[in-house]
Amino acid sequence: MLIRRGNPADLPAIGKIYADARAFMASSGNPTQWKDGHPSRDMVERDVSPEGRGYVCEDGGEVVAAFYFNIERDPTYGYIEGKWLSDEPYGVVHRIALKRGTRGVGAFCLNWAFERRDNLRIDTHTDNAPMRKLLDKLGFIHCGTIWILGGAEERMAFQKLGGFSLDPIRHTLPKNPSQNTGWIFWPRCPRTVYTPPALTAGGKTSMILVDKGVSGGVGFALAGGAFPYFPRVRVKGGESGMLLREGQVRLSSGCAISGVFSKSGERMGGGDIVASIAVMRERSNGLGGGFAGYGIYPENKDLYAFHIFYDHQAAKTHCEEFLGEQFDIVNLSKIPIRKVKAITNEPLIWRYFLTPLHVRLLDSQLDEKEFVARCVVRINKEFDGAYVFSSGKNMGVFKAVGFPEDVGRFYRLEEYAGYCWTAHGRYPTNTPGWWGGAHPFALLDYSVVHNGEISSYDANRRWIEMFGYPCTLLTDTEVITYIIDFLHRRQGLTLTEIASVIAAPFWEEIKDM
Repeated sequence: MLIRRGNPADLPAIGKIYADARAFMASSGNPTQWKDGHPSRDMVERDVSPEGRGYVCEDGGEVVAAFYFNIERDPTYGYIEGKWLSDEPYGVVHRIALKRGTRGVGAFCLNWAFERRDNLRIDTHTDNAPMRKLLDKLGFIHCGTIWILGGAEERMAFQKLGGFSLDPIRHTLPKNPSQNTGWIFWPRCPRTVYTPPALTAGGKTSMILVDKGVSGGVGFALAGGAFPYFPRVRVKGGESGMLLREGQVRLSSGCAISGVFSKSGERMGGGDIVASIAVMRERSNGLGGGFAGYGIYPENKDLYAFHIFYDHQAAKTHCEEFLGEQFDIVNLSKIPIRKVKAITNEPLIWRYFLTPLHVRLLDSQLDEKEFVARCVVRINKEFDGAYVFSSGKNMGVFKAVGFPEDVGRFYRLEEYAGYCWTAHGRYPTNTPGWWGGAHPFALLDYSVVHNGEISSYDANRRWIEMFGYPCTLLTDTEVITYIIDFLHRRQGLTLTEIASVIAAPFWEEIKDM
């Protein structure tokens, strides 16, 4: 069996499945759960539209189940007579129905949804004994009662959690942490590693490193298999104790950083990186959040993927004329988004898969990457109202003004999969809140996030501008991104050498050299 997004061609099969489900409910003591033709045709058509979240399960090419799945805060679950197991970001399943005579299909669909969000909520009618039995078998916990249709009808509410928790108040540091306990300690900056079960395969484990260090520290993404997975471990920025919630503490110069890298190259869903950064909401202020994913465009892996913000249609027209003169544009489209209440005033957001025109590349006498980099820099400097915020191959940056978890929902990151993800919360320290200024900053395949302010911004800016990198954003991160490109791609330094250049040793280390 396989599960895929539904489409309008599936409507006849889905309609029959739902009609048979209503008849079965009525004949088995549950006549009121799906009364009056629920789910309506309009609802099902929305589910299978390009913006919908309807899925179907196929077996041998035949549709044998239909359901709705999304990672969202469902208003129906805003009030419960009882208590949810966790209030962290969760997935929901609604309108699940199976073809008559099938076996194991319901469990297959719910397990599929749980693999994509291991914090899953669902509800059902008290009289729906088969569904209640299935939920109990699959490990869902009855949490209480919720109401639908404006409070007219009640439903039993269930939730299932995975082997680790993203609840930020859970645990204290052991007195003597070591690698064997799942903790990593670097000078001045404790960090915790957790491994979602979905990222462990074939004995190769990918780990997420969550930066909970002091303000001004640096966050890194690590990968490896040496550290065990310990559930429900979280840490405050000090030796021990519980992490205070938003409103109880404000870190005036803090940033949130998270990253994950698969050693095996296995692609991971974007929902995991969104969940990892959500636990650090107190280190963000809603003025910017963003993500970078690598390996997310395998079908266009040999093409440059430009993500561009436009302030207005005239900027888009002007920029596309330039792109058409310099590149073969293989595909262009709006970047898919969903409306999120917390994300407002979005610009026009477009994506282009392209490759330099051969004749233009020859005329320029530049190598391909230098040609592309110069085009990006020219657009960002000279084209009013246009900003290229991502320009690498088989990778993409997604950023906005907002908390990072809201940005992830806005860009529907759970629909992407990549072998490496980074995330950042808060905002550059030298600029006001606007979309282009949020982290990550990117040029070609490089993307950069960091914690704290780089105080030597102006000297760095003047230096890098001498080499053809005009800095227009007034932010230290733009400068660092250009420095990395210059030192690595153009000067041939290794990344280790570049790290030593950008982050000089402490004085106590220098005197021992």
